[in-house]
Formats: sequence, C-alpha cells, structure tokens
Amino acid sequence: MNTYIALVKREFLEHRGAFLIAPAVITLIVIAVFASAIILGSSDIQAEFTTMDSKATLFTAFYAISIVLWTVYLMIALFFYYADSFSADRKNNGLLFWKSMPQSDLKILGSKVLAGGTIFPMAIGVWMLIAGVMAYLFSIWIAGFVPGVSTADPINFVSTYIQMSISAAVMVLLALLWYAPFFAWVALLSTVFKRWSIPLAFVVPGLLILAERIFRFSAGNFESHIGNFITFRLENMFANEALLEEIATQESFNAASFIVAMLNQYNWLHMFIGLAITAGFVYAASEYRRRLIEA
Repeated sequence: MNTYIALVKREFLEHRGAFLIAPAVITLIVIAVFASAIILGSSDIQAEFTTMDSKATLFTAFYAISIVLWTVYLMIALFFYYADSFSADRKNNGLLFWKSMPQSDLKILGSKVLAGGTIFPMAIGVWMLIAGVMAYLFSIWIAGFVPGVSTADPINFVSTYIQMSISAAVMVLLALLWYAPFFAWVALLSTVFKRWSIPLAFVVPGLLILAERIFRFSAGNFESHIGNFITFRLENMFANEALLEEIATQESFNAASFIVAMLNQYNWLHMFIGLAITAGFVYAASEYRRRLIEA
C-alpha cells in the first residue's frame, strides 16, 4: 500500500501543472475579471440579468455553471494526462529505475490509473469548492443592484452549497467511469506510439469504422458497432444539461432527487462493458511494456 501511495504521489508531482498550477491561474483570472466588472461599472450586467428567465437564485446558477466547466476541464486534462503518462518514464530513462524495482508493469500503470481516478479529480474538486464561494460572493454583488434578482441567504447558501457539492462529486465519479474506455485507449496508444497517441486515438477508430463498413457492405448494413459504441458514449456523457435544467427550473436544489435522476439516466450494462474494455486496454499496455520495451 505504501508503494502505491508513493507511485500516486509521484504522478501528482509530475503533473501538478495541469491539476494545480493551471487551475490556480484560471481562478486568478476569473477573480480579476469579476473585480474589473465591479470596479468599471454595472450597466451592462444589470441589463443582462434583468432579462434572466429562471426560478433559480444567482448562486445556484453560477455554481452549476462552474461545476460543469470544471468537469469539462477535468475530462480534457485527463485525456492529455493519459496520453502522456503511460510513456512518460521512457523520456527521462525512468523506465530503467522502475524495471529495477520489484514492481510489476501492471502495478505501475495501475498507479497511473488510480491517480487519474482519485487524486486529480480531488484536486479539481477543491477548485470547484472555491468557485462555489466565489459564485456566492459575486451573486450577492449582482443581487444588490439588479431589481428582481435574488440570491441565497447565508443559511440557504450553506445548505445548497453542500448539496450541490455532493451532487458534483457523484457526477464527476460517473463521468470518470463513463469516459474510462477513452482514457484507457489513448493510454494504450501512448505506450506504443508515445506522443503520437493523441492523433492516433482519433485516426485508428475512424479507420476501423471505415473497414467495418466496407466488410459489411454486401450485407446492406452500413452501421458500425465501433461507431455506435463511441457515438452512444459521446451522446450520453454526463448530466451537464440535466444539471443546468434542474438549476434553472427549481427554486431550491435537492441533491437526493438529482442524484437519483442522474443514476437512472445511465445504461449500467453499457457502463460495465466499458469498464471491462478499460481493464483490457490497461492490461494490454502493461504486457506490451513488460515484454517489448527494454529498459
């Protein structure tokens, strides 16, 4: 267990730029933009929010948008993380060190998967929580000068903040599980092709879909099983739209009802198939690394 902790800690230290430094810079930029809006004036902001047609308070709306944006950032950052991490130790001769230790390639790659599924989402979760506090402070300022616009009082803020944060944690977890095959796919390609894994992650499935359609042309069936799998995953990513709709149409946010609705929207058989594919990709990457890559 201590070995796994050390391996995961190493992953965080090597990739803290994307999950710690970059979010800090983004947060500072957002704070600067909000501060400029407060200092320079409020006429345009007042005109914008006067026409807002929503039952939600400003805080819940702002926090929901922040959650969605940070979740999208996390998914993109993880895609690039997996496109690099499975081959990163081949760039600096680190592979020699790891092959000299009594740790299997599967365990080492498993630590990278564990880091991408735990420590990095937790780091982005901290920035989500900070964004929630910022959203409340900014909503107080807007509600102070825009007629007919309200935000949560301190007691409701705490309650809604906790419920929305719990809902965000569940949403991110489901998104990680749903996207896992894509992460594992680019990670597998990274093991073999290193930096070329990103374009190949799109090119190879496209070629496979084309080949599948060509071979099935005589049957009069132009559908591709690979294409259908990818399309279904992309069309049912996670509840971004559901979260925003829930916020916009409800006067108060209820975490329990939202989480139940979110769980019900997933095809769980499809989820488990995707996780099995993920495990297969990671295992294949470890075997390729163990058998064909020399230290």
